[in-house]
Amino acid sequence: MSFQGKHGAPLFQYNRAGQATLFGAFVDRDLDCSRSSKGNKAITGSFTDVRKHLDWICNLTGKINSCYFS
Repeated sequence: MSFQGKHGAPLFQYNRAGQATLFGAFVDRDLDCSRSSKGNKAITGSFTDVRKHLDWICNLTGKINSCYFS
């Protein structure tokens, strides 16, 4: 079984004020979901770190985040 149709799914976390922060996006097309029952290791490597793409995201959306992560 694979995660077909889930590409680009967000990995985010809510802060105490209820605002969501995007940390990653699902990218692995060939991940075997049956491995996820053995722990989170099979899934964690399947997200890309969106901080590396903030300039592109801001340019595309027209929104600028004043708090860039280093």
